[in-house]
Amino acid sequence: MRKLLLGSAALIAMSVASMGGPAVAADMPVKARPLPPVYTWTGCYLGAFVGYETGRSRHVNNDPVSVPPFAGADIAAFHMSGFNGGFDGGCNYQFGAWVIGFEVDGAASNKDGQSRVLPPFNTDFIAQTSERWFATARARLGYAWDKTLFYVTGGAAWAGVQTTDWLATTPATSMSDKRTVVGWTVGAGWEYALGYGWSIKSEYLYMDFGRHSFFNPPDRCQPAGVAGDCRPTFTGALPTDVSLRNHVWKVGMNYKFDWGKAPVIAKY
Repeated sequence: MRKLLLGSAALIAMSVASMGGPAVAADMPVKARPLPPVYTWTGCYLGAFVGYETGRSRHVNNDPVSVPPFAGADIAAFHMSGFNGGFDGGCNYQFGAWVIGFEVDGAASNKDGQSRVLPPFNTDFIAQTSERWFATARARLGYAWDKTLFYVTGGAAWAGVQTTDWLATTPATSMSDKRTVVGWTVGAGWEYALGYGWSIKSEYLYMDFGRHSFFNPPDRCQPAGVAGDCRPTFTGALPTDVSLRNHVWKVGMNYKFDWGKAPVIAKY
Protein backbone atom coordinates (compact mmCIF):
# COMPACT_ATOMS: atom_id res chain seq x y z
CA MET A 1 0.00 0.00 0.00
CA ARG A 2 2.85 2.41 0.86
CA LYS A 3 4.52 1.78 -2.53
CA LEU A 4 1.23 2.41 -4.30
CA LEU A 5 0.76 5.75 -2.52
CA LEU A 6 4.32 6.90 -3.28
CA GLY A 7 3.98 5.97 -6.94
CA SER A 8 0.65 7.82 -7.20
CA ALA A 9 2.17 10.97 -5.60
CA ALA A 10 5.14 10.93 -8.00
CA LEU A 11 2.82 10.56 -11.01
CA ILE A 12 0.67 13.51 -9.86
CA ALA A 13 3.79 15.71 -9.31
CA MET A 14 5.09 14.93 -12.81
CA SER A 15 1.72 15.80 -14.35
CA VAL A 16 1.57 19.14 -12.54
CA ALA A 17 5.14 19.98 -13.59
CA SER A 18 4.40 19.17 -17.23
CA MET A 19 1.35 21.44 -17.23
CA GLY A 20 2.96 24.37 -15.35
CA GLY A 21 6.39 24.32 -17.03
CA PRO A 22 5.49 26.07 -20.32
CA ALA A 23 3.40 28.64 -18.51
CA VAL A 24 6.28 29.51 -16.23
CA ALA A 25 8.68 29.74 -19.19
CA ALA A 26 6.26 32.00 -21.05
CA ASP A 27 6.10 34.33 -18.08
CA MET A 28 9.87 34.79 -17.98
CA PRO A 29 11.03 38.17 -19.39
CA VAL A 30 12.78 37.99 -22.80
CA LYS A 31 15.75 40.36 -23.33
CA ALA A 32 15.17 42.57 -26.39
CA ARG A 33 17.66 42.36 -29.23
CA PRO A 34 19.75 45.58 -29.36
CA LEU A 35 18.78 48.00 -32.15
CA PRO A 36 21.41 48.95 -34.73
CA PRO A 37 23.04 52.37 -34.23
CA VAL A 38 21.76 55.38 -36.21
CA TYR A 39 24.38 57.11 -38.38
CA THR A 40 25.62 60.52 -37.18
CA TRP A 41 26.82 63.31 -39.51
CA THR A 42 28.81 65.00 -36.76
CA GLY A 43 32.46 65.34 -37.75
CA CYS A 44 34.85 67.03 -40.18
CA TYR A 45 35.50 65.86 -43.71
CA LEU A 46 37.64 66.25 -46.82
CA GLY A 47 36.62 65.39 -50.36
CA ALA A 48 36.97 65.85 -54.10
CA PHE A 49 34.48 66.61 -56.87
CA VAL A 50 34.02 67.12 -60.60
CA GLY A 51 31.28 69.05 -62.34
CA TYR A 52 29.86 71.00 -65.23
CA GLU A 53 28.83 74.65 -65.28
CA THR A 54 27.05 77.12 -67.50
CA GLY A 55 26.67 80.87 -67.20
CA ARG A 56 26.20 84.20 -68.88
CA SER A 57 28.52 87.16 -69.25
CA ARG A 58 27.85 90.71 -70.40
CA HIS A 59 30.36 93.43 -71.37
CA VAL A 60 29.28 97.07 -71.00
CA ASN A 61 31.24 100.16 -71.97
CA ASN A 62 31.97 102.28 -68.89
CA ASP A 63 34.41 104.76 -70.46
CA PRO A 64 33.55 108.09 -68.79
CA VAL A 65 34.52 110.08 -71.89
CA SER A 66 32.27 108.09 -74.25
CA VAL A 67 29.32 109.87 -75.84
CA PRO A 68 26.02 108.42 -77.17
CA PRO A 69 25.47 105.94 -78.69
CA PHE A 70 28.65 104.43 -77.17
CA ALA A 71 28.18 105.61 -73.57
CA GLY A 72 26.86 102.75 -71.38
CA ALA A 73 26.15 100.56 -74.42
CA ASP A 74 26.50 96.77 -74.45
CA ILE A 75 29.78 95.71 -76.06
CA ALA A 76 28.87 91.98 -76.04
CA ALA A 77 26.66 89.43 -74.26
CA PHE A 78 26.96 85.64 -74.51
CA HIS A 79 26.58 82.27 -72.78
CA MET A 80 29.47 80.34 -71.22
CA SER A 81 30.06 76.67 -70.39
CA GLY A 82 32.81 74.33 -69.20
CA PHE A 83 33.94 71.69 -66.73
CA ASN A 84 35.42 71.97 -63.25
CA GLY A 85 37.15 69.80 -60.69
CA GLY A 86 38.52 70.44 -57.22
CA PHE A 87 38.50 69.74 -53.49
CA ASP A 88 36.27 70.57 -50.52
CA GLY A 89 36.39 70.37 -46.75
CA GLY A 90 34.16 71.23 -43.83
CA CYS A 91 32.59 70.25 -40.52
CA ASN A 92 29.06 69.24 -39.50
CA TYR A 93 27.25 68.97 -36.18
CA GLN A 94 24.04 66.97 -35.84
CA PHE A 95 21.35 67.58 -33.21
CA GLY A 96 18.32 65.37 -33.61
CA ALA A 97 17.59 65.15 -37.32
CA TRP A 98 19.05 68.60 -38.07
CA VAL A 99 22.60 69.15 -39.29
CA ILE A 100 24.46 72.47 -39.34
CA GLY A 101 27.86 72.92 -40.91
CA PHE A 102 30.39 75.00 -42.79
CA GLU A 103 32.20 74.14 -46.03
CA VAL A 104 34.93 75.63 -48.22
CA ASP A 105 35.83 74.45 -51.71
CA GLY A 106 38.03 75.38 -54.63
CA ALA A 107 38.13 74.21 -58.24
CA ALA A 108 39.93 74.69 -61.53
CA SER A 109 37.58 75.61 -64.38
CA ASN A 110 37.78 75.85 -68.16
CA LYS A 111 34.50 77.71 -68.62
CA ASP A 112 34.43 80.41 -71.29
CA GLY A 113 32.26 82.04 -73.91
CA GLN A 114 32.62 84.59 -76.68
CA SER A 115 30.79 86.57 -79.35
CA ARG A 116 31.36 89.35 -81.85
CA VAL A 117 31.22 92.87 -80.49
CA LEU A 118 27.83 94.52 -80.97
CA PRO A 119 27.20 97.68 -83.00
CA PRO A 120 27.78 100.63 -82.72
CA PHE A 121 31.24 99.27 -81.77
CA ASN A 122 33.57 97.67 -84.30
CA THR A 123 31.98 94.28 -85.05
CA ASP A 124 35.27 92.94 -86.41
CA PHE A 125 36.29 92.38 -82.78
CA ILE A 126 35.53 89.28 -80.65
CA ALA A 127 34.89 89.63 -76.90
CA GLN A 128 35.50 86.68 -74.57
CA THR A 129 35.11 85.92 -70.84
CA SER A 130 37.03 82.98 -69.30
CA GLU A 131 36.74 81.60 -65.78
CA ARG A 132 39.97 79.87 -64.65
CA TRP A 133 39.02 78.92 -61.08
CA PHE A 134 36.39 79.47 -58.39
CA ALA A 135 36.17 79.06 -54.62
CA THR A 136 33.36 79.33 -52.06
CA ALA A 137 32.92 79.55 -48.29
CA ARG A 138 29.41 78.51 -47.26
CA ALA A 139 27.16 77.66 -44.32
CA ARG A 140 25.00 74.53 -44.59
CA LEU A 141 21.69 73.54 -43.00
CA GLY A 142 20.48 70.01 -43.54
CA TYR A 143 17.93 67.40 -42.51
CA ALA A 144 19.19 63.84 -42.02
CA TRP A 145 17.29 60.59 -42.45
CA ASP A 146 19.85 58.15 -41.03
CA LYS A 147 22.49 57.90 -43.81
CA THR A 148 20.74 60.33 -46.17
CA LEU A 149 21.24 64.10 -45.84
CA PHE A 150 19.42 66.86 -47.72
CA TYR A 151 20.73 70.41 -47.27
CA VAL A 152 20.66 74.02 -48.42
CA THR A 153 23.77 76.16 -48.51
CA GLY A 154 24.89 79.74 -49.12
CA GLY A 155 27.80 82.13 -48.67
CA ALA A 156 30.59 83.98 -50.48
CA ALA A 157 32.20 83.10 -53.82
CA TRP A 158 35.39 84.10 -55.62
CA ALA A 159 36.49 83.51 -59.22
CA GLY A 160 39.52 84.14 -61.40
CA VAL A 161 38.18 85.84 -64.53
CA GLN A 162 39.99 86.84 -67.71
CA THR A 163 38.52 89.19 -70.31
CA THR A 164 39.98 89.13 -73.82
CA ASP A 165 39.20 91.14 -76.95
CA TRP A 166 40.80 90.41 -80.33
CA LEU A 167 40.41 91.34 -83.97
CA ALA A 168 38.65 88.53 -85.86
CA THR A 169 40.71 89.11 -89.00
CA THR A 170 43.99 89.23 -87.04
CA PRO A 171 43.74 87.09 -83.85
CA ALA A 172 47.25 88.12 -82.80
CA THR A 173 45.92 91.64 -82.37
CA SER A 174 44.43 91.26 -78.90
CA MET A 175 44.20 92.62 -75.37
CA SER A 176 43.58 90.72 -72.15
CA ASP A 177 42.94 91.60 -68.52
CA LYS A 178 42.61 89.38 -65.42
CA ARG A 179 40.78 89.98 -62.16
CA THR A 180 39.77 88.10 -59.04
CA VAL A 181 36.09 88.89 -58.59
CA VAL A 182 33.91 88.44 -55.49
CA GLY A 183 30.23 87.54 -55.34
CA TRP A 184 27.72 85.33 -53.55
CA THR A 185 26.31 81.83 -53.95
CA VAL A 186 23.30 79.76 -52.86
CA GLY A 187 22.41 76.16 -53.58
CA ALA A 188 21.22 72.77 -52.39
CA GLY A 189 22.53 69.25 -52.27
CA TRP A 190 22.13 65.62 -51.30
CA GLU A 191 24.64 63.34 -49.57
CA TYR A 192 24.56 59.63 -48.75
CA ALA A 193 26.88 57.82 -46.31
CA LEU A 194 28.36 54.63 -47.72
CA GLY A 195 30.04 53.56 -44.48
CA TYR A 196 33.55 53.51 -43.04
CA GLY A 197 33.61 57.32 -43.21
CA TRP A 198 32.92 57.59 -46.96
CA SER A 199 29.95 59.38 -48.53
CA ILE A 200 28.88 60.45 -52.02
CA LYS A 201 27.14 63.71 -52.85
CA SER A 202 25.51 65.77 -55.58
CA GLU A 203 25.22 69.56 -55.38
CA TYR A 204 23.91 72.55 -57.34
CA LEU A 205 25.18 76.11 -56.81
CA TYR A 206 24.09 79.42 -58.30
CA MET A 207 26.87 82.05 -58.27
CA ASP A 208 26.42 85.76 -58.99
CA PHE A 209 29.53 87.92 -59.28
CA GLY A 210 27.77 91.15 -60.25
CA ARG A 211 29.70 93.63 -62.44
CA HIS A 212 33.43 94.30 -62.21
CA SER A 213 35.60 96.74 -64.13
CA PHE A 214 38.26 95.55 -66.59
CA PHE A 215 40.74 97.58 -68.70
CA ASN A 216 40.33 100.37 -66.18
CA PRO A 217 42.20 102.65 -66.18
CA PRO A 218 42.91 102.13 -69.89
CA ASP A 219 46.57 103.14 -69.51
CA ARG A 220 47.14 99.85 -67.62
CA CYS A 221 47.40 98.40 -71.10
CA GLN A 222 49.63 101.02 -72.70
CA PRO A 223 52.29 100.11 -73.66
CA ALA A 224 52.30 96.31 -73.62
CA GLY A 225 53.74 94.48 -70.65
CA VAL A 226 54.10 97.35 -68.19
CA ALA A 227 51.37 96.49 -65.68
CA GLY A 228 50.20 93.32 -64.00
CA ASP A 229 48.26 90.79 -66.04
CA CYS A 230 47.04 93.21 -68.69
CA ARG A 231 48.95 92.24 -71.84
CA PRO A 232 47.69 94.01 -74.98
CA THR A 233 49.26 93.93 -78.41
CA PHE A 234 47.56 97.20 -79.30
CA THR A 235 46.45 100.30 -77.42
CA GLY A 236 43.05 101.84 -76.90
CA ALA A 237 41.29 99.31 -74.62
CA LEU A 238 37.91 100.64 -73.49
CA PRO A 239 37.14 100.46 -69.75
CA THR A 240 34.60 97.64 -69.56
CA ASP A 241 32.16 96.42 -66.90
CA VAL A 242 31.94 92.60 -67.05
CA SER A 243 29.14 90.65 -65.34
CA LEU A 244 29.23 86.92 -64.65
CA ARG A 245 26.56 84.51 -63.40
CA ASN A 246 27.08 80.76 -63.00
CA HIS A 247 25.06 77.57 -62.66
CA VAL A 248 27.31 74.83 -61.24
CA TRP A 249 26.52 71.11 -60.91
CA LYS A 250 28.94 68.90 -58.96
CA VAL A 251 29.25 65.24 -57.91
CA GLY A 252 31.86 64.09 -55.45
CA MET A 253 32.99 61.90 -52.56
CA ASN A 254 33.89 62.87 -48.98
CA TYR A 255 35.71 61.15 -46.14
CA LYS A 256 34.51 62.04 -42.61
CA PHE A 257 36.76 62.17 -39.55
CA ASP A 258 34.64 61.61 -36.41
CA TRP A 259 34.92 63.87 -33.37
CA GLY A 260 34.79 60.83 -31.10
CA LYS A 261 31.02 61.04 -30.76
CA ALA A 262 29.43 57.58 -30.45
CA PRO A 263 26.64 56.64 -32.87
CA VAL A 264 23.17 57.56 -31.66
CA ILE A 265 21.15 54.52 -30.51
CA ALA A 266 17.54 54.58 -31.56
CA LYS A 267 15.08 54.29 -28.65
CA TYR A 268 11.50 53.12 -28.88
